Amino acid sequence: MRCPHCGAAVGGDRKFCGDCGTALPWPCNACGSENPADKRFCGDCGAARGAVSDAPAVPAAASMPERRLMTVMFIDLVGSTALGERLDPEDLRKVITDFHDLTSGLITSFNGFVARYMGDGALVYFGYPQAHETDAERAVRAGLAIVDAVSRLNTLAGPPGTLSVRVGIDSGLVVVGDQIGFGSSREAAVVGDVPNLAARLQTAADPGAVVISEATRLLVGNLFEYRAVELHNLKGRRDVERARVVLRESAIESRYEALRSGHLPLVGRIEELDLLLRRWDQAKAGEGRVILLSGEAGIGKSRLIAALEQRVGTLAGPPLHYICSPHHLDTPLYPVIRQIERSAGFQRGEPPPSKWTKLANSFAGASPEDQAVLADLLSVPCPASDGLKDVPPQRRKAMTFAAIIRHIDDVAAQLPLLCLLEDMHWADPTTAELIDLLIESIKQLPVLLVVTARPEIRPAWAARPHVTVQPLSGLDNRHAAALIKQVAGGRDLPSDVIDRIIAHADCVPLFIEELTNTVLQKKRADPGNNTEPSSPQSLLSADMVPRSLHSSLMARLDQLPTGKEVAQIGAVIGREFSFEMMQALTRLPARRLELALAELLQAGIIVSYGTSPSATYTFKHALVQDAAYASLLRERRRAIHLRIAEELEQDQAEEPAEPHLIAWHFAEAGAADKSIHYYRQAAIRATGRSALAEMVSHLRNALAQIAQLPESPDRYRQELNLQLKLGSALIDHRGSGSEEVRATFERARELCLALDEVNLLPRVYDGLVLNYHFTHSEPQKIVRYTGEIINVCERTNDAQALLMARRAGALANLLLGRFEAAREDMQRIVDMYQLDRDGPHAGMSTRDPKVSTCTLLGICLTILGFPDTGAAASLAGVDHAKTLNHPISLNLGLRRACVQGMLLRDSGRVLTLSQELATLREAYETYKGSWEGTLFHDWAQNHERPVAAHLEGMLALLRRLDGTKNWALLPFYMTCAAELKGLSGDAASATALLQRASELSSATGSQWCDAEILRLKGCFTPDRDEASRLFRASLKTAREQGARLWELRTAVNLAELLRDQGDCAGARDVLKPSYDWFIEGWSTEDLTTARSLLKELE
Repeated sequence: MRCPHCGAAVGGDRKFCGDCGTALPWPCNACGSENPADKRFCGDCGAARGAVSDAPAVPAAASMPERRLMTVMFIDLVGSTALGERLDPEDLRKVITDFHDLTSGLITSFNGFVARYMGDGALVYFGYPQAHETDAERAVRAGLAIVDAVSRLNTLAGPPGTLSVRVGIDSGLVVVGDQIGFGSSREAAVVGDVPNLAARLQTAADPGAVVISEATRLLVGNLFEYRAVELHNLKGRRDVERARVVLRESAIESRYEALRSGHLPLVGRIEELDLLLRRWDQAKAGEGRVILLSGEAGIGKSRLIAALEQRVGTLAGPPLHYICSPHHLDTPLYPVIRQIERSAGFQRGEPPPSKWTKLANSFAGASPEDQAVLADLLSVPCPASDGLKDVPPQRRKAMTFAAIIRHIDDVAAQLPLLCLLEDMHWADPTTAELIDLLIESIKQLPVLLVVTARPEIRPAWAARPHVTVQPLSGLDNRHAAALIKQVAGGRDLPSDVIDRIIAHADCVPLFIEELTNTVLQKKRADPGNNTEPSSPQSLLSADMVPRSLHSSLMARLDQLPTGKEVAQIGAVIGREFSFEMMQALTRLPARRLELALAELLQAGIIVSYGTSPSATYTFKHALVQDAAYASLLRERRRAIHLRIAEELEQDQAEEPAEPHLIAWHFAEAGAADKSIHYYRQAAIRATGRSALAEMVSHLRNALAQIAQLPESPDRYRQELNLQLKLGSALIDHRGSGSEEVRATFERARELCLALDEVNLLPRVYDGLVLNYHFTHSEPQKIVRYTGEIINVCERTNDAQALLMARRAGALANLLLGRFEAAREDMQRIVDMYQLDRDGPHAGMSTRDPKVSTCTLLGICLTILGFPDTGAAASLAGVDHAKTLNHPISLNLGLRRACVQGMLLRDSGRVLTLSQELATLREAYETYKGSWEGTLFHDWAQNHERPVAAHLEGMLALLRRLDGTKNWALLPFYMTCAAELKGLSGDAASATALLQRASELSSATGSQWCDAEILRLKGCFTPDRDEASRLFRASLKTAREQGARLWELRTAVNLAELLRDQGDCAGARDVLKPSYDWFIEGWSTEDLTTARSLLKELE
């Protein structure tokens, strides 16, 4: 709570404000109402002050064990054993007490917590019980201060220099909060490797040294100077082998420069930079301007002013850069002192006379009085110092302010001046007073003052006419994605991972950078399965709060004595939670819960919509939610998840609106059975909405929960059912050629054989054989599996298994170019088909067998020389699909009907069918439908009238199909593209396409398109003899396969070649037998062309 008089934060158990002494109101434990300090009973419910409510109270922030990032320090007094041997015990006690008092005071000044004194040493925590934004830095600064102070300590052990200490520091994730010991020995224990490593680093350190681990160094960046140290007794651990001795604070002037490694180009701040440059132009003209850049930590304030400095460059004198520090809030004018020291060139350990000389040179144009005042500010003795001894403090401050402002006037008189004041939220009161005066004084000077601060800073001077307040918000999604790509530095991140980083970082630049680096580190550490990209869920989880952000996020929560646990429970619910759900989980009285939520609202942790009890709340930043979630121990998380799942289950008992949410909470609670049940329901709902990605995700999650169940036949049957559903969904979502499809159905096959579930094997073979291996154009594997399916038929006498065997045989024959055998198989399948038994709703096939077979039969008949019958078969398959209300079967039918149209070179028909496919795709997206639909459209447009863009789009799609091993129809598509390329005059590209088609045929053993490949190679070779050889090889192949369409086309090309060579009789002898064979298809392009050529040859 906060004091109503002065606003200071006060612990919930305090009766008076520690800052102003005001008596504090007390909250009623029974109803939560706030009561005046002098009342003994609650004015709302009559309960006595201090009465205990039946509802559990929200515990204090540090009352329960937590997971958190901490920095742990071990301090050891060197040579204490020798001291004990030479000192009287009372004297030794006094020495150690002095040592403890000294270290305790310094540690407290840096917000550390002494967990335990161990005789001559101490164990110290930074980040517990209260986290701070700069815990690791505070620990290092405290370590350096302790080393220095102990070395100057005058004790009974001897003069300064007698005592020294060793300090070891490590940072990392720990569990803290369990109380151990009794009475005065009671302490909060820290469990984890961090204290052990800190102790080992301290042991290995030299006297007077502070040794830090690599984990700590990564958190403090280049704020300090280091020396590598060889720790021989700690070999074998890479993090320890990179330990460093901290020498001193670094000379880098900017925290931004020190903590950020490398500079990325400025992204998404064009408008803000333009504003700064416009104000700079006004300042150069003598109209002093001030800009306050306001924004939360990490929003990009320092990066923006760095960009301004680069743009201003030599157009101004050296900028005056004032940087406030969180560690010097009580040091008057600290930013000014540091700026003067840097500009004068002071060095560490430099003698005072040398400093005075440098200061006098730096302020050569100043009056002796101003020089003396500034020397006094920097504690540098000078000849005129004695004259200031009797000046009252208030007068001396006024003289100091005047000297600083006059110096800025003098500098601006030479060249326009850029002044930068960073992090004003950390300004000491005296600096804030100076800035107020400076802003007024520069109105008529060529000075631009840019101040950066966090949103809670609202100075009174912001309303002055020459001041502009520029709030900085997050980047838009486009610029956020650009920043991610810059951080990734050319390393590829999938688009869904980029989207998740953007959503998780809420477009805050620092969050984006750190999350991206965290993802990249995880990918390097665990590259995973190379066959499929890592999922965004696996790369970004609630436990992956970047270490560089963890302390600042937890610091915001630790400042909330009553709101912290509500935030933790809310984090388990999700990014958004309702008042109603929170009250059901906490069982707090409405008033007490409102107070806790108000605390979170005031701190900017959450935002609210509506009013209680119907209000909903959202975490302002996903990373704050993650930090709150990650701080909970797993056991506590599971308990909260279980409560949430049970509440949701009760609220949605009839028909769950969000079964996936209930499933997730049960999964996190460890209730696998219930989680699987609800994930199945979620998958069913996704099926009805044609939400393929969601369906796949729910099924994968259910399978992950299956693995948590004890091994049993029932578990494996559940897994088998889920694997079959997942495989079917993956065919549509990832494509039938996906390696996930293969792995899923192979696992299902293993389970079928292990459980002797032979009647489910046809479903497995549908996915594994008819989809995956057919897509990969692997006829020999299909033949092998056909034998397995026949064995199933013999064991079960199952009609569906027989149908499946026929389908597998037909596909193998088609790929091998055995068109007549394939036609016979396909006709038998059509004759055998029964809708009730074999249709899609029977669940045995991913696509309707009749639709699939009729459209393939149409392709087969067309190649065999029956184009009209083939077209009728294809359209019969499409018409049948339209009666089924089964979009994926219709999608397949339309695609294969397009292939049959391409075989006939009927661009009008293909265009119409591809438009139908596009319309269907709007309502039901499938993997191949989205690719091949565009390909068919581009081919039809190009065939009608060549358009370079359409042809290039078609080629890009072919490359994509090739890259994903969608090879069954790819050689044919390549021949179509090659023909168009050749007709456009690009014979080289046509030849390259045909060469790749030949390679695919050879590699896969698929021969169905060989005759057409040979024919087109002959068309585009400039050597007539080679062309004749290729044409005759094509004729031979086509006749062996019974491919009358391929034969006719080749006969036309060979006849044209012979005609051009003057052999018209030979040309007629080649063409006429092929043409005379046909009994239909007279209006097709191929027969029309052949007929015209025969007339010409008569």
